[in-house]
Amino acid sequence: MTWIVGRTFVAGYAAIISDVQVTWGSQSADCLRKVYAIAPNMACGFSGSVETGFKLLADMRKFAVAHGADEKIISPRRFLQEWHRSGRREFEKSPVTEQKLGCSLLLAGFSPRESIGNNVFSPRTDIIVMRHSDGFQPQVKVRNQATSVGSGSTKEKYAMFLDDLNEPENSVMTESDHGSLGKAGETLAFLTSIMMRKNIKAGISPHVHCTLVGPFGVCSEAVDFNYIKGDEKIEHKMPPVAETYSDFKDFERKFVGFGGALALA
Repeated sequence: MTWIVGRTFVAGYAAIISDVQVTWGSQSADCLRKVYAIAPNMACGFSGSVETGFKLLADMRKFAVAHGADEKIISPRRFLQEWHRSGRREFEKSPVTEQKLGCSLLLAGFSPRESIGNNVFSPRTDIIVMRHSDGFQPQVKVRNQATSVGSGSTKEKYAMFLDDLNEPENSVMTESDHGSLGKAGETLAFLTSIMMRKNIKAGISPHVHCTLVGPFGVCSEAVDFNYIKGDEKIEHKMPPVAETYSDFKDFERKFVGFGGALALA
C-alpha cells in the first residue's frame, strides 16, 4: 500500500518520490520514510512488507560497503547484478507471513564514469526496479520516463498521471531545472503530491519525500506547501515520521499494540 515514483532527468540526476503511509489490516498511518541512501551515488525505496523492506535495504547497504562504496563510486547496474541474489536469499529467510506481503524495490543511481552519449560524455543515471516475484532481478527502466512500484501503480488516475508526464509534449515541464540542478525533480514531486491530494486512495498518503541522486550525492526532503481553497489557507506539511526501523517499531507498538496485523507499506 505505497506509491514510489522514479525518474531520471536529462540534466544528469534521478529522483524518487515516495509516500509515507503504512497499513495494518484496517488501520493506517502516515508514519514512515521509505527511501534511504545506499551509497553516495545510490538511494533505494521499498514497498510491501516493512520488515522485509528494511532487511533488504540493510543487506544492500552492507553489500555496498563491502564493495568499497564509501571509498569509491560503484556502478549501480553492476552492483545490483551482484547483489540481487543476496536480496533473494534474504527475502526467502523472512517469515512466510512477511513473504506473502511481497516486496518491491526502486533504486536511483548515478554513475559519473559511465556515459550514455556517443560523442559527448554524459554521466549515466538509472532507475532500476526489483521485485520479489522476479527474484529481485534488476530491471533498468527507460531513461527520462517516470515509472513506479507499489499499489499506486494499479490506480487508474495515478497511472494516467504518469502517462501524461511521459508524453513528449510535456518534456519541457518535466525537464526544466530553471537554472538550479534538481529543480525539475522537486517540481515532479510537488505535482505528484498535488495529484495524490486530489485523488486520495486507501493505503497511500499525499505526503511525500523527494530524494535526488546525482553529482551532488544523495539528498532528501519532505515536500511541503501552502495553497488557498476558497477563503481558507491550507497547509500541506509532512507529519513526524520514523526514519529508522527501531523508531518505526516504537511507533507501531503505540499505534497497534502487540500481536496486531503485519505492517504493509
